[in-house]
Amino acid sequence: LSADWRPIKGTVWIVDIWFFKDLLAKAETGSFGMMVVLYKPGAGFSLAHPAKEKDEASLIDCAHYFARWLGLPHLVCMDGEKAGAGASFQSWLREDGSPGLHPIEYHQGPPYIGKGLQALVERCIRSNREGVALLISDLNDRFPLAVIHLMAIGER
Repeated sequence: LSADWRPIKGTVWIVDIWFFKDLLAKAETGSFGMMVVLYKPGAGFSLAHPAKEKDEASLIDCAHYFARWLGLPHLVCMDGEKAGAGASFQSWLREDGSPGLHPIEYHQGPPYIGKGLQALVERCIRSNREGVALLISDLNDRFPLAVIHLMAIGER
């Protein structure tokens, strides 16, 4: 990705989780206002115990990175495999030290896969006139790891 990379409206980018932070670092697109994270259970990320997660590209770190880099993102949708993991992450969001992340919509249950996942992405894009959906996938896994949708507040 070049330094002048810009998101394209209504586009789903498929990237590797390992290049996620690099993608953000090079996405100099101005101000964003919304973030949707859909967690794929069993993908190697620890939401219930983020302190034990050594993977620097974990969703917890990505959420913090979004908060620091973008300013005021919102965690809109979270889907966990276990009620405990989902509750722990939701509680973490409400702590006083949380970096401006607010759960707007919460879903508990099996991960969105196949047409359900596609429908969710399409709904996010339709509901926001300016948006980008990032589909983060593991090449060794037929299920997506996460879906991240960003709504642009302003354009350059």
